[in-house]
Amino acid sequence: MPLFIIAPVLGILFLAACNSNDADDPLEEVIQEEIERFPVVPSGFGEASTDFGIGELPEFLQVVPKLIEAGFGAAEIEEITQTANDLEVDEDATFNFDIVYQGEATQLTVFLFIDDIDLVASAFYTQPQLADEILAEIIRFFEGA
Repeated sequence: MPLFIIAPVLGILFLAACNSNDADDPLEEVIQEEIERFPVVPSGFGEASTDFGIGELPEFLQVVPKLIEAGFGAAEIEEITQTANDLEVDEDATFNFDIVYQGEATQLTVFLFIDDIDLVASAFYTQPQLADEILAEIIRFFEGA
């Protein structure tokens, strides 16, 4: 798995472990808030996540409709893109879409968190196989950049 995906998680876990013995540590409180901000992965679902530049997000989202049969297209991409552009630093948004993947009705949840003025932490929660396909596309996206 590419370093750009696992490094932020390892960094948070490392910081949390280093500070875990001091319950009154303000850094630990910040780390816990960041961890709690992301939704819990629904049972049976997988996750694909990374950080995109604000301009990269809509470009990447164009790939997602190619992976599914129905329920995620231009209107959903526009909704997510517009919301991402409107969010302020430290704000988040969650989108739930009913989709069809490999002939089965399922859900795609997209979570955005504005880490920085130009950085969007993005997580996609869905069927494990589709989450793996989205992750593969994320890797391809950044390798091609």
